[in-house]
Amino acid sequence: MARPQRDLSPDSLIGHFGLEIRTFRNDAGLSQSQLADALGCTGQWVGAVELADKAPSEAFAQDLDTYFQTNGSFHRLWKTIKRARHRTVLPEWLKQWVETEQEAQTLKNWEPLVVPGLLQTPEYARAMLRGKPGITEDEVEGQVSTRIERQQILSSDSPTLLWAVVEEGVLRRLVGSSEVMRDQLGALLKAAALKHISVQIVPSDAASTAGLSGAFWIATKEGEPATAYIDDAIEGRVTDHPREVAQVINRYDSIRAEALPTQASMDLIAKVRDERWMQA
Repeated sequence: MARPQRDLSPDSLIGHFGLEIRTFRNDAGLSQSQLADALGCTGQWVGAVELADKAPSEAFAQDLDTYFQTNGSFHRLWKTIKRARHRTVLPEWLKQWVETEQEAQTLKNWEPLVVPGLLQTPEYARAMLRGKPGITEDEVEGQVSTRIERQQILSSDSPTLLWAVVEEGVLRRLVGSSEVMRDQLGALLKAAALKHISVQIVPSDAASTAGLSGAFWIATKEGEPATAYIDDAIEGRVTDHPREVAQVINRYDSIRAEALPTQASMDLIAKVRDERWMQA
């Protein structure tokens, strides 16, 4: 007789995470407030995670492992929750790319319309996603959460190298509100100041037409062939076909040749933020 399939939905896993906390806490003879004091959080937060009203954060999982000396069990469960959330929130055509993205050592991106997803603030991402016809608020929040989680590859101990090339119009295009744009361009400047992130702007009057066909990403990892993700209005496509990837790389190089140098790009971002969005 076949064994029943385990429920690996995010809600089920978050419930299991809460049960594990409660078990360890009770075995240690601690109240929620006492555990919260030991971890530097609130009893309300501990209670919310125990009841699966809130999903645990990575830092919370690591703190639990340290306190209860569980050899990474809580962190491994957190990773399983993260993978499950990706499976349920992300559309099928994007899941393959996200796995590639998470393993890449270098990412190169061209964006003619919006700020690159890995550099978006939650407010910018939320405003952009709400424009999708038929999407519910729960779906928006799920996709925003997943997008922000994906950004952790840029803040890990060995962060991914990101080379982003963005069209100038992206800086001037209103998404959400003036406040959202001010914060987003500020976040873009902060990211561009990091050693592992490069942001270059292609001026609106650039002569090259190589980027007019749409956004794309290129992922590379030592010892493996490069992979490209090509975006369109409905869904993206992932390819590792050598000829197709070579064409995307050539297109990227052509676009980047038209971009402003890094410092000039940062100056332009700051100028647009201060002149267009500070006064709005």
